[in-house]
Amino acid sequence: MTKTDNLTILHLTPWMTQGGAERAIVEIIEHVPAKHHLAIMHPTTSDMPFFYWDQIQVPIWHLNASNTKWGYPKLASSYTTLLWTLKPDIVHAHQWAAMNVARFFRRFTNSRVITTAQNSMFASGRQKREQQLAHYSDATTAVSIAIVEEYQSLGIQAQFIPNGFDPHKFSVGNQAQARQKLGLPLDRKIALLAGRIAPQKNHLMLAEALHQIPTDVLVLCVGNASDQAYYNTFQQKIAEYRLQQKIIMIPATPNIIDYYHASDVLLLPSQYEGLPLVILEAAACGVPTLATHEANAANIINDNVTGWLCQKTPTAFGERLNVVLDSNTDRATIGMAARAKVLDTYAMPKIAAQYAQLYQDITR
Repeated sequence: MTKTDNLTILHLTPWMTQGGAERAIVEIIEHVPAKHHLAIMHPTTSDMPFFYWDQIQVPIWHLNASNTKWGYPKLASSYTTLLWTLKPDIVHAHQWAAMNVARFFRRFTNSRVITTAQNSMFASGRQKREQQLAHYSDATTAVSIAIVEEYQSLGIQAQFIPNGFDPHKFSVGNQAQARQKLGLPLDRKIALLAGRIAPQKNHLMLAEALHQIPTDVLVLCVGNASDQAYYNTFQQKIAEYRLQQKIIMIPATPNIIDYYHASDVLLLPSQYEGLPLVILEAAACGVPTLATHEANAANIINDNVTGWLCQKTPTAFGERLNVVLDSNTDRATIGMAARAKVLDTYAMPKIAAQYAQLYQDITR
């Protein structure tokens, strides 16, 4: 029995979608021993699906109140009632909106509070808010070294614990078989952009890049719209640039591994990220990534060795994509180098051990 086996841990997240943060919580629950991972809760409503209910097998409470001044009284009442009923030893708040809820009740319970930062506070303009929230936490973790450095610049101690992936779930597959299974062409270069359709993910810049390059590439955009106006604009750009033969829109799916196996490269044109779980998963499948510098992937991607990095402009991204898809580029070797790197650093058993130690430390 580990020292965390007698703990009750409540995970708090502001929504339940297909994002990397939500899947990271699932991995923690599956790999960190505890008496109870009591619940995953989210304080905001969402119509976006989450496909891992059966996988995590823990009670889940939907508070169904918005994290705004109008919904906050109901949210506060529901959250307080659950805390007093469940009596968790630890409340682990994932993402800043969940931190905002957790800190409000820190003074009223004996539960220890951990906040985990998933994205750059500077890029998202939340530095003042997150600086305040960190003072209500017993421990703050961040999923990338860059975010740790942001906190340190504000005089806040943060521990680097990255997201992790399960190496038993994600491994190298057969590309031709995956394409046949998904009904995809065998004779085209295929790139994958996996993530919700929202400004952060920068689909519009990708459309501009594809408009500028002549390469016959098929881009699979797998994910649902979390910003309907942005989604509509993206669709308009596809029509305007006549990219219907280059971009396929695919709803979020629990079988994302099939799309990794079918792809030649993962694309990450993001405006900002924390530590994108899709890079780890794709790399574990032997698929390398082309990412912007702002995607915060420098700890994973060594340019031209374990992937590719470029500037966040349509021209730079398009030109680099052309090079990546060139027949002379050894994507297989780079993909296997990426796999070796993530297996060494980001495999979930190693990450789980860090969280188990943290849970133990703050409850002593």
